[in-house]
Amino acid sequence: MPPQNNLTVIITTSSFSSHADTVSALTRQYGQDVVAVQVCLGSSARVTFSTSVFKSTLETVGSMELGDVQVQVPVFQPAVNINLLVYDFPFESSDQEITKYFESGCR
Repeated sequence: MPPQNNLTVIITTSSFSSHADTVSALTRQYGQDVVAVQVCLGSSARVTFSTSVFKSTLETVGSMELGDVQVQVPVFQPAVNINLLVYDFPFESSDQEITKYFESGCR
């Protein structure tokens, strides 16, 4: 199981007109405490903070205010491990080759 990320939260970004507006609002509100912002699909972004205090506080509250915009901070349950059956892939391949294949975008 991967280690738990204690610095990153996922926020909804649908209230902002652009990704740049989201990043600007985060920077104005939290300054240097925002380490990274990764825009994701589905009007959301992953925000990584410098300390775990931000994550625990925001997930407890369930939202944050960025200027005059209320942004949701959904809390997700840990992912469930599942078995995956892959068709049309050579049976004799090693795990490393399969991993490399999927990491390359299946090319």
